[in-house]
This record gives sequence, C-alpha cells and structure tokens, in this order.
Amino acid sequence: MISNKISNHILLGFILVVLIAIALSAVAFSFHLKAVEIRNVTKMLDAAIETAWSQFEAKPLQLQTVLKEASREQVLKDAIRQKDYQALKELIRNWEEVYPNCDYFVIVDTDGKVLCRDSANRGDTWHLKSLARKGLASKETIVSTELVPADVLKNESKQLAEKAVVEITEPTNEHGQGGSLFKDALMTVVVVPVIEDNKAIGVISGGFLLNHDEWIAREYTSRIPNTYLSIGVKGVRISSNIKTDDFARPMGSVQENELVETTSAGKRYRGKLLVKDRPALIVADPIISYGGQVVGNIGVGAPINMFEEFAGSIKTILTICLLIFVVSVFLSERASNVITQPIYELKELAKKVASNNIEPEVIQWEDSKAPVEINELANNMIEMARALKQKEIEAQTYAQDLTNEKELLEVKIHDRTRQLAQLVAELKTANKYKSQFLANMSHELLTPLNSIIGFAKLLEDQTAGPLNEKQLDYTATIVLSADHLLELINDILDLVKIDQGKSKLIPEYISLEEVVNSMVLLLGPQAEEKGLTMEVKLEENLPSPYWDKKKTKQILVNLLTNAIKFTPEGGSILVSAQNIGGKIKITVSDTGIGIKTEDLEKVFLAFEQAEASYTRRYKGAGLGLAITKTLVEIHKGKIWLENNAQGGTDAIAVLPINPFDKNGGDRQ
Repeated sequence: MISNKISNHILLGFILVVLIAIALSAVAFSFHLKAVEIRNVTKMLDAAIETAWSQFEAKPLQLQTVLKEASREQVLKDAIRQKDYQALKELIRNWEEVYPNCDYFVIVDTDGKVLCRDSANRGDTWHLKSLARKGLASKETIVSTELVPADVLKNESKQLAEKAVVEITEPTNEHGQGGSLFKDALMTVVVVPVIEDNKAIGVISGGFLLNHDEWIAREYTSRIPNTYLSIGVKGVRISSNIKTDDFARPMGSVQENELVETTSAGKRYRGKLLVKDRPALIVADPIISYGGQVVGNIGVGAPINMFEEFAGSIKTILTICLLIFVVSVFLSERASNVITQPIYELKELAKKVASNNIEPEVIQWEDSKAPVEINELANNMIEMARALKQKEIEAQTYAQDLTNEKELLEVKIHDRTRQLAQLVAELKTANKYKSQFLANMSHELLTPLNSIIGFAKLLEDQTAGPLNEKQLDYTATIVLSADHLLELINDILDLVKIDQGKSKLIPEYISLEEVVNSMVLLLGPQAEEKGLTMEVKLEENLPSPYWDKKKTKQILVNLLTNAIKFTPEGGSILVSAQNIGGKIKITVSDTGIGIKTEDLEKVFLAFEQAEASYTRRYKGAGLGLAITKTLVEIHKGKIWLENNAQGGTDAIAVLPINPFDKNGGDRQ
C-alpha cells in the first residue's frame, strides 16, 4: 500500500513537470517564429523599396541620355530658330524610333509656346511652362514626376488622356475621388534645354505615363519575386503588379487611409495590414515633384507567407510534444519502479535479517539501480555490504557528473558554433548582395557610357563633318568626362571581382625597378602638369619578387595617382623600395595636404575619403585605396599611411618577396 502511494506521487509529479516544460517551450518557440518571420519580411522590404526606386528612375535616365544627345544636334537648333514645324516633326519621329517606350515628345520655345509635339496641337502654352523656364534658367536637365489634371492632358493629347483613365474597382475613398474613373495622369518628364552659343533657345521634353504602367512592375517583379509593387495617386492605385487571387491590391483599388496620409505628408509609411484576412507588411515612399510637392506614392509589400509554414510547424511541435509526453509517462513509470521495487526487496531482506535465518555477512545487495538512501538502509543491516555498496554509488555519481558536464559542454559548443555559422552566413549573404548590386549597376552603366564615348569620339574625329573650335572643346570635355566615369566604373568592377574571388592572380618573377620606372614615366605628364617633381630611389640589388605584374602596376598607379592628386603645385613625390628581411617595403612619399590621424584607416574603406569635402575638391569615389589594400593583402602583405615631417603623407606597402611559395623560398 505504501509503495503504491509513492509510485503514484512520483508518476504524477513527473507528468506535471514534463507538461509544464513542453508548454513553455511551445509558447516560446511560437513567439520566436513570429518574430523571425516579421523581421525577415521587413529586411526584405527595406531592400525591395530601393529596388523599386531604381526601376522607377531607370527609363527617365535612359531618356535623358537620348534627349541630351539630341539637344546638341545642329539641325534641331536650326529648326527651333526657324520654327520649322516639318523639320521638328521629323525629329520627333526619329526620337520615337530610337526610344519607342516614351509616351510623348514635345518641343517648346523660350516663352513656353509649343513648337511641335507628337499630337496635332501646337502653338498653345505648354502646361509645364514653369518647369521649362527652370531648365532654361539653369541650362541643366530636369527630371520630375508631375501630376497632370485630366482636363489639361485632354487638351494637349486626347490619345494620352484616354490611355490615362483608370477604372476604380472599389467604393469612393476620402481623398477627393468621386465616380468610378480616375482620369488625372502621373507622368515622369525629362526637360532638356537646347543651348546655342551659350544661350538657351528652346526646350525638348519627353515623358512616361505611369497610369497603367507595366514595365516598372514587371522589371521589379523579375528582380524580387513573391512581392508586389504599386504606384498610387490620391489614394488610387494607378499601376500595380498584384494579380494573385489570395493577395489582391490590383490597379484601380483604393489605398489604405493611413498609407495615403503618411506619404502625403512626405514621410515613409511602414505598416502591417490585413489583405483578405491575411497579414502583410507594406513599405511606401512619397513621390515628390521637382517643385517639392507630393504627387503620389510608390510602395512595395509582401504577404507573410511563412505563417502557413508556422501553422505546420505548430502541428509538428504538438506531435513531438505528444510523443515526448508518452515517452515521459513510460519512463516515469519505469523510474517509479526503480524506487519502489528495491523497497520490496529491502523489506524481504529485513525479514531475513530479523528472522536470524541468514547471517548479515553473507547477504549481498545486488540491486545496483536502487537510490542511495535505500542502499544506506541495507548497509545499516549489513555492515560489509554497506561499505562496498557506498563506494559503488560514489563511483557511479562521479561518472554521472562527468557525463553531465560533458553533455553541457557539448551543448554550449554546439550553440556557439551554430551562432557563428549563422553570423558568417548572414555576412556572406549581405556581401554577396552588395557585390551583385555593384556589378549589376556597373554593367548597366557601361552600355550607355560606351555609346557616349563612341559617339563623342566620332564627333572628335569629325567623322560626321567638321566641327568648330568650341565644338571640338566641348567634344573633348565629353570624352574626358566619360573616360573618367568609365575608369570609375572599372574600379568598381575590379573591386567586385576581387571581392567575389573572380580576380585571378598570375604571379611571375618581375623586375621591380622596371615596373616602378614604367609607372613613374606613365604618370609623369600628370605630375608635370601640376609642377610636381617625381623621384625614384630604389635599394641596389633588390631581389626579383614573385608577384602578379599587372596588379603590382595597379598598386603603384593607385598610390602615385593619390599622391599627385593631393599634392599642391610645386610639391614633390618620392618612390622608394628596400629589402627588409624576406620582404620588400615600397614607400610613396609626398609633400601634400596630409591626413588626420583618425582618418588613417578610414581611407582604406570602399567609397570613403578622409573628409567629405575632399570628394568635391579632388573628385573620385574613394575606391583607389580600397582596391590597393585588397591587392596588397592577396599578396599576403600589409599597407598603411603615415604623416611625414614635410606635412604630407607616406603610403607604405610591405609584401613578401615570394608570397606563393609553399616552401617559403624565394628566387633572387
């Protein structure tokens, strides 16, 4: 009877402990899954809104290139001065063939009067006259997104006005939309002034209608699938890629009041909404015109799809918990028997000892699974068995402690390893997206840039006809600026290739004296142009290092270019090299502007310079030293900057003579 009560208490207590532990674990895991899900979707949308903006600005940038090139044509300038409608009409047809994605083209004079456009109307005042005046005054290209009222658009182009109509698929909202049709047009326009003899004589413009636009949404979706993008005006979605049945925010649907109010105030909206009873996260930015008015909004969103997986995870957790519970009940019953069974045996043993039918010296207690207390009771009756059993229990206890400590240590090691692996994976993913973005951006820029360089050089070679001196100067400026931009893009691509491990090393034994002298000779004209003196001082009998020759030249070019850039006129630059015990130390010293101590390491970061003002005064994107540092490090070397006594800077690179020899040897 007594043993039954002990067994029941033990079983009940064990079940309660297991149930509480399972319940707490399930609740904690559920909250963790929710937090992880929302955090992942939020991070994705932060990146998605940037992608949406890049697609929003892509076509205007391409059109800007087309119109800038067209604004320089003499035939356009002659036609504007002579107000030759037929010639202007022919030019617009040519532009439409070159860039068929544009929804309209228009040419206006300096008073804002329409000289020609793709619709039949001309002679009236252009509705964006104020934007044209700003472009004429600044002589700079203007890109702006404008909201054009329906009556103005209809007066200028009935065809475009009909294309802009969006059917409102939901009830009237609180932002002034009545009826079932939205007729105003959201348009992105590019305004380019036409300059002749440094005087503005007119304006050419092209634009894109965002109502019903499919290109932006399609390009965005191809880059970030399983999310949606929409463009809204006055609370109505005029463009959207949302077409799924279970997550609908299609074109013509009414936007949420909180979203509209936040973006109308010029702020980013971030919120959680219910779409068909399903949770979704949305991020939206205001679209602001050139004049500073909020004309619409662009937003991205995604359903929190992992909630479905979360529900499946809960079922799995509950199933596992049920199995754990069943196993725990079974084990608790077995544990109860471990305690109660020895009590029965001890009772029988006590009867034998009490009856004097057996001597305690010959009695053996063989139940090694019995608790310590029961063993001690048995050993009180049998002195010899008590001592032996006590030692056995102590040994078992010590072994169990060691086992527990080992298991605890293994758990800690596993947790730390998992955390480190997760951190490394996140860093690799972030670095991959960064490199992929830079590579994609650079390749996207190379195509139009190469076209610009090609056409500019054709003009410079006067292939299409003779140019006057001023035109040749302009053409030379275009080629120089485009080459500078091409150099910058190539620097970015070099940095990405190195970062992605695609930049292969081709080591060979090189003559450092030859490489240094060739680079000094190459950059000598730049130094002479600033009145700088360049000196080379190399230690005699320098060994031939086993380096990548091309990358060694790139290291020297970057260091010398920096020295020339930041050294005032009349200064000097010294290139020196010496052998310091199996390594070669290369130093480029200048008498330039110096650098603050706190910025000595900062300048080696990509896109960084010592001070923000340096970018404006000396130009550049801050990639040279970042690339140089990486090139030095893949040669297993180190590079740093020091301020020298002349007020300038010493760029010091130390590289092993033979960094790729496994045996550590080098060749002289």
